[in-house]
Amino acid sequence: HLPFATLASASQAATTGSVIFVYPGTYTAPAENLAKPGVDWYFTPGTTVSKSAAGDIFDISGFTDTGMNVYGYADFILGSSAGSLMNSINAGPTFDYTFQCRDIFSDSSTSVVDYFAPDDYSINWEFRNMSASAGSGFNQLNIYSDGLVNITCDEIIAKDYCIGTGNGFKAGQIRAKKLTSTTNFAVHWYAGSNLSLIVDYASGVGGDVSTLAYRFTSYGDINI
Repeated sequence: HLPFATLASASQAATTGSVIFVYPGTYTAPAENLAKPGVDWYFTPGTTVSKSAAGDIFDISGFTDTGMNVYGYADFILGSSAGSLMNSINAGPTFDYTFQCRDIFSDSSTSVVDYFAPDDYSINWEFRNMSASAGSGFNQLNIYSDGLVNITCDEIIAKDYCIGTGNGFKAGQIRAKKLTSTTNFAVHWYAGSNLSLIVDYASGVGGDVSTLAYRFTSYGDINI
């Protein structure tokens, strides 16, 4: 009966164990980080969150052993000056997390999901469409860590990688109808124990012939 007026005020008031329910509407993400250890978000259908200023919407890089989850049906829009939708540290979050939404649109050169999934932890992303017009969808630099990356979506289209793990030796399962990179490999993956790609269509411009969709280095099985 007395909802908070802004996302920032709800986040500031929330305590560990809380779930913030966001009603339908259009919201501007604040300069402050919306992520908070132990606080989950649920975005109801009809919710749009946009950010045009610098900075990430959710930044879990300072978290230790307590994570957060995002559930629901929000559309997220990142302007050219914004950072990531989800940012972590170069070794990834030290906890499992789930991120659900509907569509993600980014004109930022920063990866939509920047770093992820270190040893013994998993990330689970579920969404419909992701567009990264100036950068990568999911990207992690050369960090030697094993983790489980599960992504379920309809489509990812990116200027750079749709999914790039660096020297991460990660396992996981990618389910997608379409993966497209306009300047690179669609998937650049250093596979760990097991990787399954259940993808209807993938296209990219990687490799010497500039036509390849996938590049793998593997210490385990790859199932396509």
